[in-house]
Amino acid sequence: MAYGTDTTVIRDFIEEAIVHSMKKESDLISIYEQHRWGLGWTKAQTKKPRELESVVLDSNLQQELIADIKRF
Repeated sequence: MAYGTDTTVIRDFIEEAIVHSMKKESDLISIYEQHRWGLGWTKAQTKKPRELESVVLDSNLQQELIADIKRF
């Protein structure tokens, strides 16, 4: 709650909270799942990423996926 009509303090506080939350999870992967009735997405869990070398894929698929991610 803020007194008056200036919402700058509250907006700054919310922005800082978002930035802090994003920094906290910047080295983690967030896994989302779709709501069972299609009403949006919910974060299911957060994990540390696997080493790329630990992922087994067919022939050049790994490099193709990396190229697709970079283009995206």
